[in-house]
Amino acid sequence: MKILMHLATFCFLVSGLDVQAQDMLEADDGESEVCIHGVIKSGSKKCKDALVLVYDGNELVTSEVTGKDGKFYVYLDAQNNYSIQVIAPGLLSKTVLFDTHSQGELQAFSYACDFNLVPMALFQGQDTDILDFPVAMLKYDDELKDFKMDEAYTGNYRRNYHSLLQATSVELAQK
Repeated sequence: MKILMHLATFCFLVSGLDVQAQDMLEADDGESEVCIHGVIKSGSKKCKDALVLVYDGNELVTSEVTGKDGKFYVYLDAQNNYSIQVIAPGLLSKTVLFDTHSQGELQAFSYACDFNLVPMALFQGQDTDILDFPVAMLKYDDELKDFKMDEAYTGNYRRNYHSLLQATSVELAQK
């Protein structure tokens, strides 16, 4: 029964990335920036001591550890590509790609991006290498003046995720 509860929670968390545009904000260094902020959770529980890493290519730009409220705030410069990775003990990490390139002047703004992490134990015995890739790719859209999710990329990741979930369910059912 406990396994079924975990699987139900897991299915609920499959769409564990919640993103939305927020208000304009003043950049802290006078340049156009995007403040990415959110809450790291596992189910309904906020993740204390989750590590938020921001990379420019393979170079670590900044990192932050969440407090008991699970909140994080990181700043991205315009005209660049970044990846934000979230790591927490016992949970499957997640990475999201951000493309902040703009044809015009990118105004500083705030963008909410919550991460919902699932327990690694749900995949015990499974090869999770397929989940090492970023869960989503977000690109700044000049017309929307906001980030837009690359649906083809994200859809491919979700298919891989569901395949692993099905394999896990079949293995659990056979036990």
